[in-house]
Amino acid sequence: MVTSKLLIVGDSFSANTGDLSWTTQLDYQVTNLSAAGSSEYRILKSLQTQNCSKFDRIIIVHTSPNRIYVPFNPLHQNTNTHKNCDLIYQDVKSLADTQPFAKNVAWWFENIFDLDTAMDMHQLIVDKIIDLTTGNKCLHLSFFDIDHPMIYNLHRIWKKRPGDINHLSLQGNLEVAQFVRNNL
Repeated sequence: MVTSKLLIVGDSFSANTGDLSWTTQLDYQVTNLSAAGSSEYRILKSLQTQNCSKFDRIIIVHTSPNRIYVPFNPLHQNTNTHKNCDLIYQDVKSLADTQPFAKNVAWWFENIFDLDTAMDMHQLIVDKIIDLTTGNKCLHLSFFDIDHPMIYNLHRIWKKRPGDINHLSLQGNLEVAQFVRNNL
């Protein structure tokens, strides 16, 4: 019988709760607040809705520094999985030929967006999340190539085992679940 409580907050790499997802292969009572397309700021705000002391363990799945928070994204307003999606260049660029909003946002990314600023802001938010989870048994993961001493970089698993379940194949999900079991 599962009695330990686990909170998961992150982006689409942890949003899937289907039977094959690594998030459901863990022996915990799981509260999963992850959402596809979440920026680091959205992850922080989701975490802040919870009383972390009510959980035995916490997993934070950090996202790309290039994903920019927006309170409303008209590109995905009619989808169940991405209605709260934040902006990332690859998404808007792929829709720029058919969506005026996407064309404008792609222009912004190409002409105004500053990667150094985004990296600095991402780091500040990551540090805030780490502060909020200090004192909890917490595992910080990312599937993006992020270099941070407190974050396990699982980018290699995603690149080696891409697929349709949390962007991973079944084998990739099994590997992540085992990694989490070994490190949580």
